Amino acid sequence: MIERAGGMFRAKPPCKAPTTRNGMRRRDGLLAAKEAIVQRFGPWTAHNLHLGYDVFTVQPEEEKNALVERYLRILSDFGYSSLRGVRILDLACLEGLYAVELARRGATTVGIEVREANVMKAVFARNALGLKRCSIVQDDVRNLSAGKFGSFDVVICSGILYHLALPDSLRLLEAMYEVTTHLVVINTHVALGNLKENPHDLGELVTVEHGDKSYRGRYYREFPSEWSQEDKLRHLWAALDNDQSFWFTRQSLYDSLFQSGFAAVYENLLDLHIPIEDSDRHFFIATKDSSRGRASQREPRQK
Repeated sequence: MIERAGGMFRAKPPCKAPTTRNGMRRRDGLLAAKEAIVQRFGPWTAHNLHLGYDVFTVQPEEEKNALVERYLRILSDFGYSSLRGVRILDLACLEGLYAVELARRGATTVGIEVREANVMKAVFARNALGLKRCSIVQDDVRNLSAGKFGSFDVVICSGILYHLALPDSLRLLEAMYEVTTHLVVINTHVALGNLKENPHDLGELVTVEHGDKSYRGRYYREFPSEWSQEDKLRHLWAALDNDQSFWFTRQSLYDSLFQSGFAAVYENLLDLHIPIEDSDRHFFIATKDSSRGRASQREPRQK
């Protein structure tokens, strides 16, 4: 269900706390099904979704989710005040927050996630909310292509680019350019030139050569070198198999986006109180061109 509010289309909230015997039975069934997921795959680590009947994946919260609201504002600013019929791809969707919430608001969404625990939690939330326009696919984002997944009006790349090694991150930028007909929204860390603090234990600022291009950035250690692949898979908030990843500087990320073919790149600041030269987390919005084509659908194998 969609209603107009505040200039953007917003989803009506799921069912409130039950007041009838039938509602109580539904809530008890939902809680039991959620507990079965938790027992098998562990608790939700991040994405707090209201599943209805006052059941949340993490804990009760205010009606609005700040990150979801931020994406809605960005999409509205770039011409998507209504999400009806808009195809959106959520890369490395973790527990499905954006794929689920944007489908609730009328979009047709595909979430790609590689770890089974995350996939099953996203599928559970999707099914609990009865979202027929939301697909969750277990796959590696490094396999992204238009031939496999089709095209999308909007691609969301949140919290994954800085977990990739070179040249995988460059290939992902190129693949995002291939699959989008209009817009890519990237939420990522960047490497600062001058580190006043180093909470992520980043390496020295380096220049890396790939092909005939140079890229500036810092290396980040994802795992201890002695970890097995099974250990890495259990670490739900990290890379899949690369022991270290590469964080672009802001300038190198801009350059890489333009090299991939994007016509324009915009920046949306996360915190206006932090000087831009001291902030290492940003939203980048890259547009393909001014003439938007229509996204074409594929039928990816989904859970």
